[in-house]
Amino acid sequence: MQRETPLDTSIRSFVSGGARGCAHEADDKKLMQEVKLNFLKGEMRDKVERPQPYGFTGYIRKAEYDDDGQIKTCAEHFTHFPTGNRAFPVCEMLDDRRYRLNNFKEGEVAVYDDQQQKVHLQRDRIYARSEYKIEMRVIKDQKYMDGHGKDPSASRDQQKDKSRRWSTLVMDKDTITIERTDIVNDDDKDDPKKHTQDDPEKHIVMLSRVYLDKDTIHVFTPTISVLWDEKNKKMVLNTGKTSITLDDPNKKIWLHTDNTDVVLNENIQKVQVGDKDAEIPAAMLGSVDSNGDVIVERVAKKVLVK
Repeated sequence: MQRETPLDTSIRSFVSGGARGCAHEADDKKLMQEVKLNFLKGEMRDKVERPQPYGFTGYIRKAEYDDDGQIKTCAEHFTHFPTGNRAFPVCEMLDDRRYRLNNFKEGEVAVYDDQQQKVHLQRDRIYARSEYKIEMRVIKDQKYMDGHGKDPSASRDQQKDKSRRWSTLVMDKDTITIERTDIVNDDDKDDPKKHTQDDPEKHIVMLSRVYLDKDTIHVFTPTISVLWDEKNKKMVLNTGKTSITLDDPNKKIWLHTDNTDVVLNENIQKVQVGDKDAEIPAAMLGSVDSNGDVIVERVAKKVLVK
């Protein structure tokens, strides 16, 4: 039988057990994130490795300090010493009661940050929120590109993620934009030596877009656009060379071609037809009132339309 004194047991528990304490900050630039931690009074470790579950990662906020340089608020760590040597800690878990969401229903899961942006898997819906912007993209596979490439030689530096996009959905407090794009001048062609790229927007051609704000709905393609303007009570259909404008407040309808305009003006009960560069008022040359009572025999080649 091996006997230990209370002192032996205390020392073994001290060096081979775990510890908890305050977290000063993290270094997220390393392949394995490292953290700076406090343990017992006067005991601090820097560059402590912090393994994280595959597919999940986080970067804690730095601690806040009082005027004496003591930690006032911070994230907290739970650390163990796998070799029984207290000089070799491994941080198993970080949590921050300043920002943690609580009072969930059983089975719910969320991803969140210190600004209370979150993606919350609730019982009956997936709820994503932000006071800034929500953006979702389908991107082109550029396997060697730093920031998002799938090849192991590509870095995982998120500051270098400038992927070329196929489809995008963007929402902020003022607008919603849905875009479908094509990628042109595509010169990366799985080049294993190329890990950086110029502005990815230079490789984008817009195919279609839907834009919504509080007053308008605007639908674009390369040749056609449709605008609903709630504020001005107006609708415009534009095919590039021809367009139709419905102007409700002014009770007018415009039909435009390259050289000719037709205006139906309910305010003066008149239909006006003519060339866009006309210099003579329409009333002098040819007009028809809404009852069809007035017809001018001579029709000018140029009629002013206003």
